[in-house]
Amino acid sequence: MSTMRRRFWKKEDAPEYIEGQSYTAHQIELMADAILKADSKREMCRQCAGQGEKTGEKKIGPQFMYDEDGIVLGPLLDGEGHQLGVVFYELMCSNGHTWFEGEGKAKGFKGENPVLLEEHIIARKRREIMCENGTPDPNIVAGMYNKTHPDGRRVNSQESRETHGASFYS
Repeated sequence: MSTMRRRFWKKEDAPEYIEGQSYTAHQIELMADAILKADSKREMCRQCAGQGEKTGEKKIGPQFMYDEDGIVLGPLLDGEGHQLGVVFYELMCSNGHTWFEGEGKAKGFKGENPVLLEEHIIARKRREIMCENGTPDPNIVAGMYNKTHPDGRRVNSQESRETHGASFYS
């Protein structure tokens, strides 16, 4: 198993930065990845796409219990029977637009300067088609590879796919 794959499954936490302390290259990489992940979760203004900063104002909303279908079962209570609340901090962009947490647009890893982290590389390698010699046949992705044959692999009917949400191949 490669070092990259071992590190991916191990999920190491980034050490906390302490001024004047020396770090290994791997620890610096972990800290940089943690900073990039935290930055990707920042909220952007829906009007001007500016990054939001906390203003100090907050709104408290009630918490509810939901079932698997998203139907409200009732209020979420603590041990003493009081309803729990959620704090939503107000954010403001440089243009003066304000919104509360959760109402903005997530920054994400895409956009003008996309970020490629280690887990993205591993996911790409997992989907990559490997060949012994040369390049992969383009028919693997589309064309002859996806056609059915009477003596070949069993496939689900159109009706089965619609009613049961089954895939094309069983």
